[in-house]
Amino acid sequence: MKQSVRASHLLRFPRHHHFIGSTFSKIHNNALHHETFHNVKSLIKNNLFNPQFLYRTYNSKTTTTIPNFEVLLTENEQPSNFAYKHVSDPSTGLIGLNLKSLEDFQVLMRNAHKNCDDLRNSIVNLKEEDCASKKDYAEKILDMSDEISNQLCLFLDAMEFIRCVDPRTGFRQKADAVHTEFSQYLHKLNTDVVLHQKILSVVKDKSLVDTLDQVQERCLRLLQEDMEKHGGVHQQKEEDKTVQLRSYMDTLSYLFSESVSKYNNLESNDMKFIEVNPGDVLFKKGAKYLFKSDNKFYVNPSYYTNLLVNQKDEATRKMIYQAKFSSSETNLSILDELLTARDAFAKELSYPSYAHWFLHDQCARTPENVIHFLTDLSQSIKPKVEQELKVLREIKKSDDIYEWDLYHLRSIAVQRIESPSVFVSDYFPLHKVMEGIYHICLSLFGVHLEPMKLSSDESYHPSVRKLAVVHETEGLLGYIYLDLFSRESKNVEAANFSIRCGKTTIHQKPVTALVCNIDPTVVDNFSADRVYLLSHSEVTTIFHELGHSLHVIFGQTPYQNLSGTRTSIDFVETPSQFMEHFAWDYRVLQTFARHYKTDEPLPLSQFEYLKKRKQMFTGLDIEEQIMFGLMDITFHSGWPMIDSVTRTKKSTSQVFAELKQKYASIPCCEGTSYPGQFIHFSNYGAGYYSYLYSKVFADHMWYKFYHPLENPLNREAGEKFRKEALCGGSKDPTLIVRDMLGEEPNPSYFLKQFD
Repeated sequence: MKQSVRASHLLRFPRHHHFIGSTFSKIHNNALHHETFHNVKSLIKNNLFNPQFLYRTYNSKTTTTIPNFEVLLTENEQPSNFAYKHVSDPSTGLIGLNLKSLEDFQVLMRNAHKNCDDLRNSIVNLKEEDCASKKDYAEKILDMSDEISNQLCLFLDAMEFIRCVDPRTGFRQKADAVHTEFSQYLHKLNTDVVLHQKILSVVKDKSLVDTLDQVQERCLRLLQEDMEKHGGVHQQKEEDKTVQLRSYMDTLSYLFSESVSKYNNLESNDMKFIEVNPGDVLFKKGAKYLFKSDNKFYVNPSYYTNLLVNQKDEATRKMIYQAKFSSSETNLSILDELLTARDAFAKELSYPSYAHWFLHDQCARTPENVIHFLTDLSQSIKPKVEQELKVLREIKKSDDIYEWDLYHLRSIAVQRIESPSVFVSDYFPLHKVMEGIYHICLSLFGVHLEPMKLSSDESYHPSVRKLAVVHETEGLLGYIYLDLFSRESKNVEAANFSIRCGKTTIHQKPVTALVCNIDPTVVDNFSADRVYLLSHSEVTTIFHELGHSLHVIFGQTPYQNLSGTRTSIDFVETPSQFMEHFAWDYRVLQTFARHYKTDEPLPLSQFEYLKKRKQMFTGLDIEEQIMFGLMDITFHSGWPMIDSVTRTKKSTSQVFAELKQKYASIPCCEGTSYPGQFIHFSNYGAGYYSYLYSKVFADHMWYKFYHPLENPLNREAGEKFRKEALCGGSKDPTLIVRDMLGEEPNPSYFLKQFD
């Protein structure tokens, strides 16, 4: 039993929140026994989600009329003059929960706790002789076990979402408090020896297992293995050490994420800007600076990158770079403690390291396989990296390229590309992008994204919107919340949150949230109060997160534990990275990328310019991702690490510098401590490699099946992707990939991005 994966995306980098569990794929064709289904439902006396969360006015008939996204998205509040087809029930509560006040958090937690306790007791007390047949007995154990997972996730996933995005301090703090408290209960359930033995007794009994179909058997085995992975086979003590460690790890992960987000440092007595006008440069994008009487100079950390791009003096660039990639002692201490706790947790469960524990049920299986994958990929891209460094050396007129040079020199190189005399963002007004997404989803999958009016207490911010995903023939599939714009209180860059997984046996529709931190250019237009113009990078981010959302919506199964993004972490980024390709295909862009004033399509010359910019330093970008993956897997393959000569404990910064020296083309800058800023450690421990791993799958799918098509928005091809890749987890993800491709994944398709 595990909390759902939070699939997310930051500058094409991944981030997940992984607890316990597994995955699942094809929809089970055999309905549950009515009696079994009724028994499970009767145990759930306190529904966490309002049953009226379904449309109050759902109309199964759809039309091909594209909603007026220009009106829907150009006001902060929900527009009163929008023609909504669907309306949320007034009693829905925050994001579909019966949650309207701070007091409701405790009520929801108590209900979830009671539901899980009742199910747990029913499982351990159930006897085979009390059931109609062996099949009935096995199915009841499976159904109730999966429902425990469902109840856990309904609460924890919602609290995770609220504590990351809700602008109200009280709600965030309360969500964090109950999330921490209920996570301890989750860990205790996972180490419940009696519960584990009951499930294991069914798994080991061939006469019982043989009554289940393939999907049922896989789900039951994965539930049992998840418990075993988290300590369910250990002798339970009064205060189990694995429970304590797991709770401590969760706390440290959240503290590390918070600490990285809040860290602010760039202070110098001799800061100077050569040929840079601070008034022009520093105030862009709301950056702030302050001179004090002692001449100390403070800069908003969000502006470090722009300083590095514009600063021509190398010594000053180095100083800024060191400030940008230094970390507070607090960050570094929390990280060290987190790595130590994870290592102790894995060893408590008899694994050599946290990486071995984490990877044993992923596609990659072992840390050795991950390292082999990353180092092989590193060798494959070396020619491209060297070609890119040659360009930078020519610009600098020096053979020595350092990390603090990269932003500045790369910017100069890009400026030398002949650019069209148009602004690319003019062709990506948000409402046109959403129209494009609507058209793409309809063309590929036959689904309509229909705006829904939120009830007054359902939303946590005026800019949030809600879409109902409605299939042409299958009807309502689920819901997507859109939270696109940046704001101070967001503790996440870009992410997809599975608020509720689908479970077809109880008609539980999935709910997901597509969250970004877009900072658009706002312009006036004759047809609306304002128009939001996006960069192409922001468009790509939306497409990436859309891939995760569709995975949640389409991946519905009879079992919550095997639905949507509840799959291997090194497969879960495949749909999101696959969807990015549509944002980079000119044939697709022509369908929606239009000038916000003239409605002219994006010129081919502008698209070619975007591609040249993207490909210019792809090698260095991938090498950086490889280094992050190697850092992550190394840190989690045994901590602390001891220096073989001095026999002293190595710091995270020292280990990262050694890895850079061994594998990277540019050595680590002294005076930096990058690991203390790598926020992905909080939710991606031992799993950061998965971004590149999944990209190999996604690129192979795209270049083999979709890129060669005359029209990539092909319904037959879209259905293939939906049925075979977005199907959940009834199959091992390695088999999903192999069966869809008809061959083993080939990194040569990944390297086509260099063409």
